[in-house]
Amino acid sequence: MKKSSKVLSLVLAVLMAVSCFSGLTIFSASAEETDTKIYFDASNLPAEWGTTKTVYCHLYAVAGDDLPETSWQGKAEKCKKDTATGLYYFDTAKLKSADGTNHGGLKDNADYAVIFSTIDTKSQSHQTCNVTLGKPCLGDTIYLTGGTVENTEDSSKRDFAATWKNNSDNYGPKAAITSLGHVTEGRFPIYLSRAEMVAQAIFNWAVKNPKNYTPETVADICAQVEAEPMDVYNAYAEMYATELADPAAYPDCAPLTTVATLLGVDPSGTTAPATEEPTTVEPTTVEPTTEPTTEPATEPADATQYVVAGVESLTGYEWQGSPALAPENVMTKSGDVYTKTFTAVPVGKSYQLKVVANTGDEQKWIGLDGTDNNVTFDVESACDVTVTFNPATNEIAVTGDGVKMVTDLEINSITVVGNGENSWLNGVAWGVDAEVNHMTQIADKVYQITYTGVESADAAYQFKFAVNDDWAANWGLPEQSAATIGEDFDLTFNGENMLLNTVSAGYPEDSLVDVTITLDLTKFDYPSRSGAKANIKIDGNRVPLLGDADGDYSITVVDATTIQKIAINLMSIAADDANAFKTCDANEDGRISIKDATIVQKYIVGGYETGNVGSPISVE
Repeated sequence: MKKSSKVLSLVLAVLMAVSCFSGLTIFSASAEETDTKIYFDASNLPAEWGTTKTVYCHLYAVAGDDLPETSWQGKAEKCKKDTATGLYYFDTAKLKSADGTNHGGLKDNADYAVIFSTIDTKSQSHQTCNVTLGKPCLGDTIYLTGGTVENTEDSSKRDFAATWKNNSDNYGPKAAITSLGHVTEGRFPIYLSRAEMVAQAIFNWAVKNPKNYTPETVADICAQVEAEPMDVYNAYAEMYATELADPAAYPDCAPLTTVATLLGVDPSGTTAPATEEPTTVEPTTVEPTTEPTTEPATEPADATQYVVAGVESLTGYEWQGSPALAPENVMTKSGDVYTKTFTAVPVGKSYQLKVVANTGDEQKWIGLDGTDNNVTFDVESACDVTVTFNPATNEIAVTGDGVKMVTDLEINSITVVGNGENSWLNGVAWGVDAEVNHMTQIADKVYQITYTGVESADAAYQFKFAVNDDWAANWGLPEQSAATIGEDFDLTFNGENMLLNTVSAGYPEDSLVDVTITLDLTKFDYPSRSGAKANIKIDGNRVPLLGDADGDYSITVVDATTIQKIAINLMSIAADDANAFKTCDANEDGRISIKDATIVQKYIVGGYETGNVGSPISVE
């Protein structure tokens, strides 16, 4: 919903200036033996987390249980708030098995992990790191400890560090083996063996990131976590027997011959002799697909280094812009420009890249015309591809005998992708190639899809549009924000997720609605990546919103002004119009006063606690 940011009226400004609020004292949650809840303390979140609106709990099994994962920030993950303590909580007793039956909460002798995340009043999302969890943690509270830790999935990202108040000796930030072969600091799962951890890492990354998973790297991982290579091999064979038996269906599962080579063992179980004992992760022994470059010797060590980052099929890495982690992709200075040549690039469509400026610990990602848009090109015949970058103009040029710059987006399909749950997105979570979520073309460059029987929820649904069953081209919003219902809104190419907040649009929570999404590309200009629009239409039993005095299903300064006029008798509402009275009684104290106008204005500005303003009222 769009919110007005017009200047406060004099009366409201004075009222807000003299208002004061008492702080809320947070007490520790009771950790009774019968407590099935886990808690999150949001009382002292850092400023960048904004003002909390909704809290979610993403809990998943690590070992000893087959608990299915829930859809990220879906309705099943939404937390409740304990009004007595101010803590948010998730009740593990409501966990469901894959067939929808009650799972029975956490199991004995099992490992889990949990991420608490929030959506603030500006619809921005924030999250903790993965925190290990076991049955002893029931009744305990997670809080942010300050600082960040390495993201377990993407080593170039950082997560907010968090731990338990009473169980931090055995549980805390989850240790993991990353895509780059790093072993992050943290707590190891109690019931997952170290050999199984390494086997999981090989399964996840050996095929996807072969440059980072070499015999030297894997040997160092085994040494760090104290896992015997032969134990890892046996664990891999047992854990992934299904995938190994069907390599066509699981192309990212490394075959046992590859695993044996990485671990330095033979299939009979005899460890092959090592030529040397590695103590650190050495550079890959795989023959590089790109021409190595050398750093300019004339530049000081703290000068800006430019790295070409892009798709793995071009750069050998998946969007890695660090000189330390992708040294062969550092650009070489030639006069006033920097260049990098990739040799023998095979025929392919939609190669994408950016240039990353590295100055000290700072990184700046530079795309098309200095914007954040990816540079996209096709290779029509195998050739050397040279990337040239001019720091003075931020201009990026891609040249080669077989290179053709993409000036128009060829669309074969559009998929709505997001946190599917039940009827929303046909129950498919983040399935970029899910045919069931392909949009239907209803006119030239106009696509549409309808989801029926969707449970109305508060900012619980996320989505974006993906082209041709791939993430290379997609549309979302510039920043994660609530989608505007009933109006056309602009999209950004390769943008952030959109949040669909049906409750704030006047649909009671848990009511069923039909959601029709339309994508209009008639004015989309691919070179500038602009002009795409979307529209969301919802059909259901709509009711008035608390604070929406003019009944247009959006909360604006007009509503605050209208309530103010009613409060000082410049306007009136019918004596028998109970619903209108409820709508204007924004603080729900049983009367209409200047306080109601003030709380509506605070809702518009954001950053304040405003009770239920913006939520549907109970109609009479």
